[in-house]
Amino acid sequence: MGNKIVAKFGGSSVKDADAMRACVSIVKQTPDLCALVISATWNTTNLLEKIAQRALAKDDENSGILLKKLYTKHKTIIDDLDLSDELSETLSGLCEKAGNLATEISSKQRIDPVTMDSMYAIGELISSSIFAACLSREINDREVVLFDMRDVLITNSNFNKASPLLNETKKMAMETILPGISGGSRLFVGQGFIGRDVEGRTTTLGREGSDLSGSVLAWAVDACKLHIWTDVPGVATADPKFVKQVRWIPEMSYDEAQLLSTFGAKVLFERTLGPVINKNIPVFIGSTLCPNEGGTWITSEIDTNRRVTGLVLREDQSYFSVKHDGNEEAEKGVLKILEDFNVTYDFFRNDGLNIYFLINDKNLNVERFCDSLYALGFPVVVEKETGLSLLSVVGNFKNNGNVVEKLEKYLSSSHFPILKLNETENYYCVLVGNECGRELLKQLHELLCQ
Repeated sequence: MGNKIVAKFGGSSVKDADAMRACVSIVKQTPDLCALVISATWNTTNLLEKIAQRALAKDDENSGILLKKLYTKHKTIIDDLDLSDELSETLSGLCEKAGNLATEISSKQRIDPVTMDSMYAIGELISSSIFAACLSREINDREVVLFDMRDVLITNSNFNKASPLLNETKKMAMETILPGISGGSRLFVGQGFIGRDVEGRTTTLGREGSDLSGSVLAWAVDACKLHIWTDVPGVATADPKFVKQVRWIPEMSYDEAQLLSTFGAKVLFERTLGPVINKNIPVFIGSTLCPNEGGTWITSEIDTNRRVTGLVLREDQSYFSVKHDGNEEAEKGVLKILEDFNVTYDFFRNDGLNIYFLINDKNLNVERFCDSLYALGFPVVVEKETGLSLLSVVGNFKNNGNVVEKLEKYLSSSHFPILKLNETENYYCVLVGNECGRELLKQLHELLCQ
């Protein structure tokens, strides 16, 4: 693997000129960096969604206002970095493309996933262009090369939530950027979140998918480390937005981090770790606001003495049970509907008479989803409960059985209505109403982590 390091900088870390300068400083202090993945500037992806929605509503006035906001926001950053001569034309061209896509949406009167992925890509293309130009002025010992991630990262055609095709991506990396990386004279800057399918169409990996872009790139170039830079100093024992007295975790295993992200920890995109686990590449998560104050290292090592790693709250869940009375086609039919709705689900269980599952999609059209279940072609009874929060405790319970005992004793005496979902030697999950999820999280964090 050598000493090659890939780094990803998140949207909050490149939100304005000062933030970009801080990131450039980190790059200058990390000489082994070979490639960077840059997210869209903070809130730009949301802005692009709003442009598409206003275009769909044929609201030309507000769509135009939002397009101007997209331009002005980034023109301010460019001017503050004194890069107007280099980037004014690039910015105008990309904003014009966003306008053309808005016109296309208005004309078609629908937002299809293919068009939306092209719209999403605008944000990353703008931010990476700015960052590369800023970096070029500050680094004299290497050539900074801006590349289009779509020329490297190849995915399937599941638009809005594509999966990387690793072998194809490795081949493209070897043809495009690896020769420059191997020579050590170039530093490559690309975009997060975006790729292309085998037909050349722009795809995205899902919201917040830039972490996965960094992981795939680290895998493809045989990096020795992946650095993920954000606005928090690593992984905490709970979301600091919900719990004040959190502890920052200096190191954890891949398995622990994977469970935390799967259950909803926002510091890491849930599909990030697969590629780096494959090659045992350590991952560092740190803050660009305080880069010298440490962070979290994620490796294959497991601290068997740690009883509780962290707690995660995932809000706006919907829990379903589908009574099918033993119909052999039921499971296949339900899974097909879940696939058609393109929703994230877990805790899928079929006891022979009933199928249970939890859907993690606050935008789910519950009525239409239930109608699809009733249209399976055989009798079913669908029961649902919405407005729920999944609260998960992740840790090492195998040699620390008193953790589960302590947890269950507390929950049994709690006044909260709770449904236990699952328990293993590494996690314990319950469902609770959204209205009391955060309070229960605070109480359990105090019980188990302080």
